[in-house]
Amino acid sequence: MEEKINKEIMNYEELVAAGLTLRQFFWGVVAILITIFCYMKLQPSLGSDIASWCCIVMAGPAICMGFVKWHGLPADKFFIIWLRYICTAKQLKWASKNEFQQLLSHKR
Repeated sequence: MEEKINKEIMNYEELVAAGLTLRQFFWGVVAILITIFCYMKLQPSLGSDIASWCCIVMAGPAICMGFVKWHGLPADKFFIIWLRYICTAKQLKWASKNEFQQLLSHKR
């Protein structure tokens, strides 16, 4: 019997159901719920072809949240960090000060 062990222990993710991690399973269920809701609302007015394409577009971000990683971070954590950066960004002003000139001016 052989047990698979990751080379990097920090990359270990426990599989919950159907070979998916908890994050992937959760966002997969969210994507399915979005798809069902979107199809039920759009199918009577747009028809089934266009409604199905709209469902794919609407469920895409939820699928990305569970399965895409960016620089080692899951997409949902990366999005929160990016949003915090955008909301709290401030312009930094650079100004040099001549410490030698300040020392000379204090001695006089």
